[in-house]
Amino acid sequence: MTIGNVEKDVERVHIKMAGEPWGESLLEDGHVIRIRTIVTGVYRVVGEFDPLGKPLYHVQSHTIFSVD
Repeated sequence: MTIGNVEKDVERVHIKMAGEPWGESLLEDGHVIRIRTIVTGVYRVVGEFDPLGKPLYHVQSHTIFSVD
């Protein structure tokens, strides 16, 4: 998989459970913007870790929103 223009070895990590609540922002004009991020794929980068020793992940997602 190419991450940041660099080819990386990754392993897909299957999602067992997902809870993706809406975030809401009240606008000055009285409208409410509702935003939700939907995770579509998670991949662990093989053999790479952050400075604390935690594995690195690449997350694929898309964002949806509505206006009330």
